[in-house]
Amino acid sequence: MCNVVIFLLGSALQTGATSQSEDLFVPISIQRFTIFPRPVYLFVGRAVAGLAVGALTHVIPMYLAEISSANVRGSLVSLQQLSITIGVGLRILARIWDITYWWNSLRANIPYTGPLLNGQPTFDPYTNVPTGGCTGQTQASWRIPIGFQMFPALVSVAFLEALSLSLTSV
Repeated sequence: MCNVVIFLLGSALQTGATSQSEDLFVPISIQRFTIFPRPVYLFVGRAVAGLAVGALTHVIPMYLAEISSANVRGSLVSLQQLSITIGVGLRILARIWDITYWWNSLRANIPYTGPLLNGQPTFDPYTNVPTGGCTGQTQASWRIPIGFQMFPALVSVAFLEALSLSLTSV
């Protein structure tokens, strides 16, 4: 329970991170007395959430081993690790697809104007952008995905009381 609450705190710090100019909800007089500039909250929140996830990945296999009977104990712990591995693999495949999709759409629509490499112009991030610049994204494009990580933690908090403390308490 403690690690989930720490994870929620880290996620909230990440989701609420802004720059000083974007911070519309905090008066200027209070902004001057904050400990960190706002973008640092993103990094501090990531570190706090990472510590909580690390603690959870250490505790969950022990909990599974504690509450399961001897004949399925190893299978449950192995299944938990296999689930993590499958999730990491799916994320890698999603990232490869995302990069390939981005690269192909960028390459097809925008001519490169960067320095020549082997007789071909290369990508220049300052000039090779769509007409009108990159204005299609708002803060929601990164806040929503970061904030979405809080939902599984909230679900686990909601059902945490239904779990037994150990096999002997059943």
